[in-house]
Amino acid sequence: VWDARFGVEWRYDARWQARAGLSWQKTPVNGTDFSPRLPGADRYGFSVGLTRTFGDGKLDFAYMFLWTGARAITNDRIAAYNGTYKTRIHIVALDWRWAF
Repeated sequence: VWDARFGVEWRYDARWQARAGLSWQKTPVNGTDFSPRLPGADRYGFSVGLTRTFGDGKLDFAYMFLWTGARAITNDRIAAYNGTYKTRIHIVALDWRWAF
């Protein structure tokens, strides 16, 4: 599996940090083995994050968007599974950390 990622972090001041990243992953699933039960397509991703420090605590926010290229299947034993598949995933995270 080939995978590439790139990210940057920017510290505005002692209280604020921002992050961003890109990712790409080549699918290991070939056209013969692809099925709705074993999905596989090249994946692309974009993410952003923000951290705000409050004394001994930190509040983190992150968002990631993942998507795949379209994959078509026409030879599944179950005809209803034949078609074109695309994936879109939105991930949102909020985290509070407290050091003591």
